[in-house]
Amino acid sequence: MHTPYTFIRTCLPLYTHKHTSHAHSHTHKHTSHAHTHTQAHLSRPLTHTTTPITPTHTHTVRTDVTPPATGTVSDGPFPSRDIQFSSSQTTVKATWNGIEDYESGIETYTVTIFRRSLGSSVSQILHRESISGNTDEISWNFFSLFNGDFVTVEVEAINGAGLTSTQVSDGVIVDLTAPTLIYIVDGISSMQDESFQSNTDNLQVAWNVTDYESGLSLIKGTIFEITGSRRVPIYGSNDIMDTVPVTNVGTLSINDLQLVSGLKYVISLTFTNGADVQSVFETSGITVDTSPPIIETVSITSDTYAATNAIDTISERIVARWYGMDPESGIAHYLVGIVNENSTSVVPNETFSGSLFGGIIDNFFSLTPSPEEYRLMVVAVNNAGWSSAPSYSTPFRLAESLV
Repeated sequence: MHTPYTFIRTCLPLYTHKHTSHAHSHTHKHTSHAHTHTQAHLSRPLTHTTTPITPTHTHTVRTDVTPPATGTVSDGPFPSRDIQFSSSQTTVKATWNGIEDYESGIETYTVTIFRRSLGSSVSQILHRESISGNTDEISWNFFSLFNGDFVTVEVEAINGAGLTSTQVSDGVIVDLTAPTLIYIVDGISSMQDESFQSNTDNLQVAWNVTDYESGLSLIKGTIFEITGSRRVPIYGSNDIMDTVPVTNVGTLSINDLQLVSGLKYVISLTFTNGADVQSVFETSGITVDTSPPIIETVSITSDTYAATNAIDTISERIVARWYGMDPESGIAHYLVGIVNENSTSVVPNETFSGSLFGGIIDNFFSLTPSPEEYRLMVVAVNNAGWSSAPSYSTPFRLAESLV
């Protein structure tokens, strides 16, 4: 038959008819006697009996004078990983290990949840509960937490002798907000969002993303090729871009690509904060253009040009007309100037918007009237940086006043 144990903190002398000595226990054997003893007799050890002593039952008392060993308490559901941030508004999780008591065992745990609000220095008890000594974790989902709360878990272990030890987790910060976008642009300049490029093997992106509560922990990226209404991932496919620096303000250059002229490409970045809350931000997209624009016509006119092929340097202006096109990226601007018979510029080029199809040229007053022929030269520059071949008007001369 199993002998029951009772654990006590200290051991007092126990007197029996039969005294036994043991390192960790004292045995008290209850007996029946043939004759009656007085109270005075019972206060002294008995030395003899008149009849045989018959034990009725045995009760063993063991002593435990040490509290449970203190282990570690980890925030979160993973014994091997202590989390620092949480995105849950309702749930507190914790695990613990190394809290042991080899003498009397762990009878119960008293678990207390503390919360310190953002900006406060005082922690408040949210919940306290006694649970079985056979468990090593809690997962309670009945709280109402706020962004910025600092939550700790206190575990008090109580052994079979009533002795206790306490261990507290290092706490988690509650982060209920996702990373915030300041900017994300195509190209590497924060001051300009590029819309077109000429190369086919490289894309660049720059960003500024913040997360004040828990910071950034991971950045993943994907490149999408846009064809009409279709978005096809061509790089990343939501896998981690190993070269993405995990930083609030950063740039990234993706090389060895095979981009197609005339198509648009969007870079999508997924930012994960310390509480595993994600935000996805995308660039507006950049179109690849590998061909220069084309200028189809260049013409000039003035009051006297049509009749004499000469322009009055004193009283006239050149009215120029041109027409260029670029179906991929469009024309950014035109460079318009005057060249001589050797195609050498004799008047500094003027810049005209790509949306214009003509302009007034009146900066040739420094030229001397002569029989030499000049031509109007027009170069178109598209939004990808490509320049067209020069196009020229028919020749003209500069003359004295023809009026």
